Amino acid sequence: MNFFVKVGALITVASLGTACGIRSNDAVTIYEDVPFGLADPSTTTTTTTTTIAEPQNSVPTPSTTTTTMAENLRRVEFAYIVGFTRELDLATVEMQEPVTERALINQLATDPSDIEPGLRTEVTRGLILGFTVDRGVATVALSQSSVNALNSVEQRRAIAQIVLTLTLFASDQGGIGQVLFEVNGEPLSVYVPLLGENSDPAQPVAWTDFAQLLVGVPTPSTTTTSPPTTTSATPATPSTTTVGPSPTSTEAPSASTTVATPPTTIQAASSSTSMP
Repeated sequence: MNFFVKVGALITVASLGTACGIRSNDAVTIYEDVPFGLADPSTTTTTTTTTIAEPQNSVPTPSTTTTTMAENLRRVEFAYIVGFTRELDLATVEMQEPVTERALINQLATDPSDIEPGLRTEVTRGLILGFTVDRGVATVALSQSSVNALNSVEQRRAIAQIVLTLTLFASDQGGIGQVLFEVNGEPLSVYVPLLGENSDPAQPVAWTDFAQLLVGVPTPSTTTTSPPTTTSATPATPSTTTVGPSPTSTEAPSASTTVATPPTTIQAASSSTSMP
């Protein structure tokens, strides 16, 4: 809208205002100079300000969460096989408390490659059905099919892993000092390295029976206990001299008792053999 159009509009408004009762002495002020920028098209600028409100409930920092979890962790030692050797080694695993029977069995059947590279397990999934602890003796129930799937060497390694791991573990019923094995409810005889033979099925085995398989543990020397040697003197060679009746005897010897060869005869025979 230009200047002249605005002036005309103001005059028209003034005329209408007079007709509507505006006093005659009121005058319309006409501004000849339009302030700078007033005649330009109006431009509206909108500024948007975004305010982010702080959360009312702050989330715990990661360090706080980690500290809380660490208080519920428990360090448990497991026995694993060193490569494909006959030796075993211990690996420490941090487990969430409380450590249940099933969690312990599952960890024993898991290769600890992420914890201790080079170690592995011979305890297969499903081999251990469960175990109970009574007065320090753990009775381990094994699966018949899983036992049969292992050869004799694998069976011995698995049994050693189970015994060494359980005897290091303190259950809710207390520490475990000995281990019994059973299959289908029947006692199982296992190979005992310390004895070099199988155990009595009803006889529990302990840590010391398998400790020699651990790395760094010296193998006990095999000492064979022999019966004590009895040193006896070499019996003297019987004399060839026939002793006659004692001279102190008051009774004359009977004819039936005089059977020995007279000494003169033996001496004569001896002298005859030494002759050239």
